[in-house]
Amino acid sequence: MSRYNGTGIRIDKNGRQYRERTDYNQFPLRESDIYYVTTQGDRLDLLAQRYFGSVTQWWVISEANSLEVLSYDLEPGVQLRIPREGY
Repeated sequence: MSRYNGTGIRIDKNGRQYRERTDYNQFPLRESDIYYVTTQGDRLDLLAQRYFGSVTQWWVISEANSLEVLSYDLEPGVQLRIPREGY
């Protein structure tokens, strides 16, 4: 699933295209969720590959955990919820 599904495109007065604001899916708690504690070297894209089979799904983990990181790198010892359904 692309994180831009359903995001509209606008054109500014100079003819440049840009995307509208993207509202992400909500990730309610489910019994099928996995909880993972990060270790040295963990990154969002690598965890997405492990759990979803695609590095492009890193944003699912980020959104489900309300992360405000500026890189894929994660601090060791952070507990993350990995949603397994509904994304």
